[in-house]
Amino acid sequence: MNETRHSTTRVIVTALFSIALISACKTAGGTVPRSQAEGAEQSAAQPLVHITIKAPTASPLPPTATPLPLAAIVNGSPITIEQFHAELAHYLDDVDPNSAQAAEVQKTTLNTLIENALILQEATRLGITISEQQIDEEINIARARAGGDDAYVTWLAASKLTQEEARERVRIALMTSALRDKVVVNIPREADHVRAFHILAATEIEAQQILEKLNAGAVFGPLATRYSIDEGTRADEGDLGWFPRGADAVLWPEVEEAAFNLAPGDTSGIIASPAGFHIVRVVAREMQPLNEVNYSALQQHALEGWIAGLLKSAKVERYL
Repeated sequence: MNETRHSTTRVIVTALFSIALISACKTAGGTVPRSQAEGAEQSAAQPLVHITIKAPTASPLPPTATPLPLAAIVNGSPITIEQFHAELAHYLDDVDPNSAQAAEVQKTTLNTLIENALILQEATRLGITISEQQIDEEINIARARAGGDDAYVTWLAASKLTQEEARERVRIALMTSALRDKVVVNIPREADHVRAFHILAATEIEAQQILEKLNAGAVFGPLATRYSIDEGTRADEGDLGWFPRGADAVLWPEVEEAAFNLAPGDTSGIIASPAGFHIVRVVAREMQPLNEVNYSALQQHALEGWIAGLLKSAKVERYL
């Protein structure tokens, strides 16, 4: 067998060499010796051996995983439809799923999940971590407030929460609290306050008539008691009390803005708001300590502004 293989190889090499020699001689214009030509013809007449090399068989690729349906992507982090529906289920018990209210609830739920994702991303960026022990401590407090283990489990079931979901909510709450402390650390404990009174009229014509009386020398307090339609302040001659800017201490932002644009003793013109038409008078202005209600409101506004900033700079893709 080996002799046959070597013999075949010699035949192929000899034939190729002879053909090359004949070609070279013809190109040079010479003749090929008969003996060499005959040898070449005899060699060329031998059958050639063809060798077939098979290409390696490709391994089959693993199947591609089916992507999960998404509700949103926040800076590359997915919020799945499953997560969205799990959160939504907590708020739709008494809501018609086809109503405008349901649509609003869905929008609010998705916004909450997006904000939570941003909070967790920012906490990670700042190196804020919440330990399992911290979560355990909060869960234990919640369990004690509920009245024990059985009452806590009952509360979870009524709230449609699993143990894992409850822990995740606690983790997000602790993250938010830690971030809030960083965001609000520069809010001062004192702020500029004004003390103001107002008269609220139902129509602009009525407000104009009251303003004319004031310009003619009428006293503000008695006019407020007689004409104002604000049941909360009318008995106190329209007294809004002391309040700082931006703490929602006054129901109407338009009134707050007007008050801080007045000097003590000045009276505004007619100020329109969703409630009607106001006339505002400021009687005093000074720096005062913020009470806890106003301080908390300023903290909340600072946190909301911070989250709005995160949203503005984030890449958020919504699919709902």
